[in-house]
Amino acid sequence: MKKSIIFIAIFLSIKLLSAQDRELAFQDLKFSTIPEDAYITAPTISFDGNYLSFVVKKDDNYKFYECKKTGETWSEPQEITAIDTFLSNNIYKNSPAYNYDASKLYFAAMNGTNTDIFYCQRTPNGWTTPTLLPKTINTQLNEDEPSISTNDKILFFVRFEDEKDKECGTIYRTRKNKKFQWNTPEPLIDPLNSGCERTPRILSDNKTLLFASKRDKEKDFSIYYAKNVFQEFWLLPEKIGSIEKNNNLYPCVDYNAKKIILSVSDNKKSRLVVADLPKKFVPSPTKIITGKITDEHN
Repeated sequence: MKKSIIFIAIFLSIKLLSAQDRELAFQDLKFSTIPEDAYITAPTISFDGNYLSFVVKKDDNYKFYECKKTGETWSEPQEITAIDTFLSNNIYKNSPAYNYDASKLYFAAMNGTNTDIFYCQRTPNGWTTPTLLPKTINTQLNEDEPSISTNDKILFFVRFEDEKDKECGTIYRTRKNKKFQWNTPEPLIDPLNSGCERTPRILSDNKTLLFASKRDKEKDFSIYYAKNVFQEFWLLPEKIGSIEKNNNLYPCVDYNAKKIILSVSDNKKSRLVVADLPKKFVPSPTKIITGKITDEHN
């Protein structure tokens, strides 16, 4: 039995190492109201595929925008002023992430001397003032790049533990307990955390994780796929591919899992692109059921 397990592990490792880097076919995602030379980053799409938000950075100002999908096209972006005016205009705010129905938007912002994770809620009158997540998640270190599961009970994020290396982080995960409080976060096991990880995104099945990583002496971040099989057991991460020789970050996929949206950036430029998601990396099928439950008084 032990020999079989060792053989399977070696076989998977050889297969992973021998896989060629895929160049994903892509199209730029553009909006007429956003200048083409703008630094656009951190896209996130709601699980139902109806909402897309992203961040535009200019002169150390961070502005959040949101689009709504009609048919196959996105509406022109609208600014999320509740976040943009939060704390200060020129303070670091980044990494939006929707919950399952886009009624909440998680994000990271500079809070004093370090970065913490916040969320705000959608109301008929717009977004609420952001709320800070508890100290079990936000520490004296920098927490950033959150992603919430469809059941609203599992939160992934990146913690930057090396103050000298602001580019590489460690992926953490925390769950809500029976009292709906967040447990103490724990880092994902190796080989998911190889030493330089960014932008984890849990997909609609709550098992498929996309994230950005530098591995095998890569100079730029590429997008990787990992599957949670059972509790702490994960399949070995596999590279999905790359778009050009730049940093590929913030992968996001809706429940249809046909397209992947991400940002492609270097130190001076960043843009949003859309690519076909290879079939072997799609999450397990999920169904979205919407409705209204009423009592006898409607």
